[in-house]
Amino acid sequence: MENKISVKSTLEEAYLAQEMDSIWSPNSKKSYRRNIKTITEHMKSVGLEPTIENVTFNYSKKWLKDHYNIYQPST
Repeated sequence: MENKISVKSTLEEAYLAQEMDSIWSPNSKKSYRRNIKTITEHMKSVGLEPTIENVTFNYSKKWLKDHYNIYQPST
């Protein structure tokens, strides 16, 4: 299958293309899909299109700032 993913692709498109070639467990796929949905919603809420090119260092800092208390490792 030809990969047509580019920097203009949405996060969901890129994820689904990767998932098709993966050997991830069903639980991992479910978790990754949930993560993509959450990140997509966050990007839209801050005025960004959820495309690969918009996942920048500055965006990742914004994500961490906005989600620091929500997503913490459970140890």
